[in-house]
Parts: sequence; C-alpha cells; structure tokens
Amino acid sequence: MAKTRKLSSLFLKLKRNIFPESLLSRIYKAKYFPTVNFIEATTGYNPSYTWRSLMLGKDLLLAGVRWRVGDGRDIGIFRDPRLPRPSTFLPITKAREGQDDMVEADLITAGRRDDHVLEETFCPIDCESCIRSVPHECSGHADALLCHSDPRGVFTVKSAYKLAMEQKIVDSLSESELVQKWWKALRNCHDPGKIKVFMWRCFNGILPCLTNLAKRGVKVFALLSSLWR
Repeated sequence: MAKTRKLSSLFLKLKRNIFPESLLSRIYKAKYFPTVNFIEATTGYNPSYTWRSLMLGKDLLLAGVRWRVGDGRDIGIFRDPRLPRPSTFLPITKAREGQDDMVEADLITAGRRDDHVLEETFCPIDCESCIRSVPHECSGHADALLCHSDPRGVFTVKSAYKLAMEQKIVDSLSESELVQKWWKALRNCHDPGKIKVFMWRCFNGILPCLTNLAKRGVKVFALLSSLWR
C-alpha cells in the first residue's frame, strides 16, 4: 500500500507536465522524453531513482485512464483506450496496412463522424455498440485523459490503490488457474510414477540441491569440503 501511495503521489506531481512552463516538466522532458510525450516515454539510459519509479508505475496509470474525445487529434483509433468496453477500452477490429497512425480526427467530416469511413475502418460491432455511442466534442477542445474508475475522472491515490488491488486479485486468480492446469497435466501424463514425483518435488522446491539446503540452514560450504575430501 505504501508503495502504491508513493507511486501515485509521484504521478500526481508529474501531471504538471501538462503545463510546458513548469520547471519539472522542462527538466524531465529535456532529459527523458524530448521528442515524445510521457505516455510514450521509456526508462532510458542511467535514469534517476524517481524516473525509474515513475516508469515502474506507468502501467498502473495507463490501466486506470482512458481518453475523452475532443478534437480527436491526439487519439490513435487502434492504440488508445477511449471506447465504453472495459477493461481494454479498445476496438476489437485490428488495424490494416496503412491504418496504424490513424487518429480520431480522421473519422470526422464537417464536424461529425463520417459513417462511410467508420464502416470502411471498423467491424459492425465496433461501429454500433461502441464508437457511435462515444460523444464527439465539436467545440474544438483538446483530447484529455481521465480516470475511468473515478466519477470526476481524476486519477488520485485512492483510485490508484483500488486499481492496484483489483489487478492483484486478477493476477492471483490467473496464477491459480495456471497452477491447476499444470497439476492436471502432470496427473494425466503417462510418465512413470517416479518421474511425476520428481516433477512434483521440483515444482515445490524440495529437492536436496545446494540452494534448498542453504535455505534450510545446512552449511553448504562445509558439506562441499567434506565431499571434496
């Protein structure tokens, strides 16, 4: 919990990157992402502890936000989450050749979404159930990121902690499912019983190898010396 609070606080501070005149914005952008935005930034060479922490938690941030459509110039139609489809918020249609760099603005003609372009680009499910249900801002406002789990759309320490706990539960369930599948495959395999026992001992970390002996308090170096003699 403390780690999540720390990362969330750092993210809230980094929101100042929205303002180009901010000192923090100029320093981080000049050093770590001079030609891209924060979302596309990477860890880079010899990063500071703060920057490594931010990059470590960036996946959590990205999992908790989606785009609110404004003028559509900053939203990639295939790569950026914006549709009412949890948990990816992405279309199921895959980009064809030459469509990777298309943005939301490419779908708009004369201030409204072009039905012909939509049907040419997306499958009917995406068009009917998702894209047409997303309101299009005609006032010329820029696209904006918002937190989809917060009623106000604000990414806070509370929303970050809630998201981290949800991901932890999902990860633990996925891991338990994989373990169950592994045990089932082991039971159903046609290898001799001693092979199955060996595999079971390997999986549970109870083979008498040097690492496990050291964990149990056995003086490994003394044992090796006696064997050497």
